[in-house]
Amino acid sequence: MNGIFMAIAIVIVVLTLVALVGVWVPQPKPNLNLSTALSQALTYRRDLTAQDFQHGTFIIREPGTYTLQEDIVFDPRPVTSDPAEILTLHFPDRRSQPYSDDAYRLGFFAAVSIQSSLVTLDLNGHSISCSETFYKIQRFFAVIELADQPFVPDTGPFDAGKHIVPATKCRVKNGTIGLSSHHGIHGNNNTDLVLENLTIHDFEVAGIHLNGGKNVTIQ
Repeated sequence: MNGIFMAIAIVIVVLTLVALVGVWVPQPKPNLNLSTALSQALTYRRDLTAQDFQHGTFIIREPGTYTLQEDIVFDPRPVTSDPAEILTLHFPDRRSQPYSDDAYRLGFFAAVSIQSSLVTLDLNGHSISCSETFYKIQRFFAVIELADQPFVPDTGPFDAGKHIVPATKCRVKNGTIGLSSHHGIHGNNNTDLVLENLTIHDFEVAGIHLNGGKNVTIQ
């Protein structure tokens, strides 16, 4: 009989320890970065006008919805205080951010560069293209680049950067993409893209050119 009581006591102790361990085992922490990104994507809104493009590529590094409020003709005039640089006004001033990266060694490679996840670029019924002058000067150009650089590392005519930051979980929609010396939309290593309700014309190479894209919907 004493043996039975002893066995029951041991079982009770074991069950108690199991319950305590279950209470005190550290629970996995939520992915705060993903939660923050999802929250920002739902709440952040930015209206885009011609002023956002007057000095060069509009760079998107944060999740959210970016909406054109007017037609855009990309014809950048970077800020310079040197009159001798008048002939290079369509090229970035690489002495300072945001265009000091090696990706800009050939000039402005895009009107919009999406370097984030969870971005919606809504053309909102408007058009975006480059000017005739810029088209003749900048012979490597995509209206929308879905990365922080036009080439995968260790490819292309120059080293544009050691690590590429592609756009993922992004959407481009509702408008017209016009004149470009190369591409309407270009990207490398992109995943989870939706390109919808777009008219793309007046390009020399391709309307849409994606290298290594995965889970891409065009509709």
